[in-house]
This record gives sequence, C-alpha cells and structure tokens, in this order.
Amino acid sequence: MGKGGKSKGGGQWVFVPSVKQNQGKGKAKGKGKGKGNGKKRTDGHPDEDPPNSCRVYVIGFDIGTTDEQFEGHMKQAGPIHAVHWVSKCKAVVVYKKKSSLSKAQDLNETVIDGNERYITVITSDK
Repeated sequence: MGKGGKSKGGGQWVFVPSVKQNQGKGKAKGKGKGKGNGKKRTDGHPDEDPPNSCRVYVIGFDIGTTDEQFEGHMKQAGPIHAVHWVSKCKAVVVYKKKSSLSKAQDLNETVIDGNERYITVITSDK
C-alpha cells in the first residue's frame, strides 16, 4: 500500500466457494437459527433462581425505558429477585415467589409509566 492507505493496484481477486452447512447429513433439527439448547426464557434456572421462584419474559416496552420504570411497574406483581435484560425492549423478570406469576400475567397489555406501548408478559404456560 502507498501513502495514506491507498492501494496502487496490482491486487488480485480470489474466488472462495461457500461451504454449505449440514451437507449430506440429512435434515437439521430445530428452528435453523443454531442457538440455544431448547430451553425457554421462562424456564427456571435452579443454580441461579431462589427456591419457589418464577420467571416471566416481558417484551414490547419502549426502548428508552429505565431500570427504575421497568422494575417499578413489574414489582406490582411481587418482590423481584433479578431482572435479566435481553435487549433494549425485552427482559426476563425473576420473582422471589411463585404466587407472583398470576399477578405478573395481570400486567399483560398494561403500559409502563412514561411509555407509549403496552407490554406483553409471556409465561411458561404460553
């Protein structure tokens, strides 16, 4: 390369054939995304979650939602053990008590203070 990172030519293109995944191995299992081990986000994690706890997967809230707004809304269902943020508008809430599950389901299609969109609460039942 010459000064300023500009090439002076003379380069050569090389064709590299793509390698097909799963070639000759039969039909692939799963959804084809290659991620995960078949567990749902709402499945418990005995090594992380307290005994008699439950998890819900919450989606659809506004991207700018703060931890305080989110947790303030979700704690209406009961005491929260942990919140695992999946993305800017998705999170898994771990409640300390299983009894919080039905109350969390009641928060489905409610709007967090300061948000415009309603949330969807997904449980292991769905």
